[in-house]
Amino acid sequence: MKRISDSRVQQYWDQSRLSSKAMGEHDRSSVVWDRVFVYSGEAVWEGSPPEPLFKDGPVIRVVPAFENAVQRATAANR
Repeated sequence: MKRISDSRVQQYWDQSRLSSKAMGEHDRSSVVWDRVFVYSGEAVWEGSPPEPLFKDGPVIRVVPAFENAVQRATAANR
């Protein structure tokens, strides 16, 4: 996989796993990593993550479903 070049996409490295902890990590076995999330264009993250339109992983196993979710979200925002 490589970095996504679409300017609407944001990718982060979260060394302290703050995002993982906000999404439910409570110990090493529940770390949220190698996952994709698709949010609506109106989603706002306040205190805790908003409900995504799609979430799944590991990434390598869910690429077709992820692409489908992105297409649906993009179509919904038109």
